[in-house]
Amino acid sequence: MENKRLKVAMLCHFSNPKVQTKLNLRLCFLEKLSRQLMHRNVNPNEIVGEYTFHVTNGLNEFEKYTDEVELHVISAHPFITGNLQEFELDGINYHFFQDECRTFRRVFARKFFEYKDTKQFKWNRKYIAKLIKKIQPDIAYMIGIEGPFYGLSALDLPKEIPLIVQLQTLMCDPDFEKNYPISHEDYLFRSGVEVDILKRADYIGTNIAKFLNVIKGSVKPDAVTLGTRLAIGEKPIPSMVTEKKYDFVYWAANINKAFDLALEGFTIVHQTRPDVTMLVMGFYDADFKAEVDARIKEFGMERNIFITGRLPTREDVIKGVQSSRYALLPLKIDIMSSTIREAMACDLPVITTITKDGTTLINEKRETVLLSEIGDHKALAENMLRVIDDKALAEKMIENGRLLLKENFDNEPIVQKQKAALFAAYENFKNGTSIPEELLS
Repeated sequence: MENKRLKVAMLCHFSNPKVQTKLNLRLCFLEKLSRQLMHRNVNPNEIVGEYTFHVTNGLNEFEKYTDEVELHVISAHPFITGNLQEFELDGINYHFFQDECRTFRRVFARKFFEYKDTKQFKWNRKYIAKLIKKIQPDIAYMIGIEGPFYGLSALDLPKEIPLIVQLQTLMCDPDFEKNYPISHEDYLFRSGVEVDILKRADYIGTNIAKFLNVIKGSVKPDAVTLGTRLAIGEKPIPSMVTEKKYDFVYWAANINKAFDLALEGFTIVHQTRPDVTMLVMGFYDADFKAEVDARIKEFGMERNIFITGRLPTREDVIKGVQSSRYALLPLKIDIMSSTIREAMACDLPVITTITKDGTTLINEKRETVLLSEIGDHKALAENMLRVIDDKALAEKMIENGRLLLKENFDNEPIVQKQKAALFAAYENFKNGTSIPEELLS
């Protein structure tokens, strides 16, 4: 596409301190009052925190290509005054609108009256449709489709605008429901929406073999799939702490996902190493926390496990990681979690579980992580003891982790390929030009 600056609408869900410097966030009076009465945080930036780091990574790279790509980022966000805030920052155009799921009225109704969301997300979809109409993009690029609160907007997109969806996970994978903390009702709804989005998409971005098999086998046999991936790279992170306070660390955006596996392994280790400690960081719901607390009390581990809840910024999380000696990061559904790469960037040996086309590939060239089968708590505990007892092994794993990040996880070529795929998909959609083989999966 000669001399054309491609106009891209990126539909995603993220926040970080950089964009928050431009956002005017404010709690409504009732939410602020209720938080004050419960002695909870009333700083909206700290409540929101930082999330979806790979979107931030990708945007940092796209800033280099503003002469080629006119990028418009559209995202739902909590505490937006005036319902819509728009600005330009480092050559990228941002459009943030108030997330209907995060209004005080909706949160209050869910908490105290068992209110169920409409599931149609009409407010969010209305704002996204208005923005698409105003921007008039050449192509739409949706990052993640498992969140219907913005994913449903794909179904409203005019047919003349080509759509690439970049997968973060795949809920219609038959293994998803049994390995993820989700009600059957919610799973049926969300996986059904995901299938509808996949059928609407003109192009699907993923290089994960398992996802490709599911999509082409039972969802959309004629899907055009692009070998693009998320900007999940990590570079070595300089230390921000002076001492190691904990032996193990487990963290996730939502610890409900797999902390139960980490806890069972830790419980076995604690029986022979009563002084072992673990830091746990991430959001949790009340029922899950009650189960965890009961398990900790049952084995007398109240002084061994320290649970912080969700921390406001990534820097806070990294400080917690760097305050620990080993990363205990078992997985259930994730192919390979970003936390594994963060641990390697912080020079921590990683103990995790076997996931097909994911963690097993980490060890293709050299032993970089210690692996055990999902649910084999004894084997997980044995790997934990191995890194404690074998200092040479731990050091070798740290060295191998650095090599893996350098060889496989550089965000610059990842985003260069995303950019090339956007141009190629546009040309294919508008003019029938063949997509280069190296961009397909």
